[in-house]
Amino acid sequence: VIWQSMRFWNAAFFIALQRERAERQRYPINDGDDVIQAEIDFQNDIVYSQLSKFLWRMYTLGIGQELCLDFLRKQASATNLPNDMIKMIQKNVQHFFESTNSNEVSQ
Repeated sequence: VIWQSMRFWNAAFFIALQRERAERQRYPINDGDDVIQAEIDFQNDIVYSQLSKFLWRMYTLGIGQELCLDFLRKQASATNLPNDMIKMIQKNVQHFFESTNSNEVSQ
């Protein structure tokens, strides 16, 4: 099945990232705002959003936790996502799998 391939997820993520970057409107920058930091924040928000969506999709399609976290690590590194954002996503991914495991145990 195609979605079990990391090549598929890498390519799909790249396409989604490029599309959202092209389509998303930038917020107006006020005088005195750091233009460079505003652009970095804008890009990080897009990456965070897309990574979160992709990892949820991967989880729901049965991709294992190790592969999901490996995908996160590689994409976060490639996009220079800040560590605090990476840790938030890691916690969410771990929560996905912990919830699944606790549901399996209770049944």
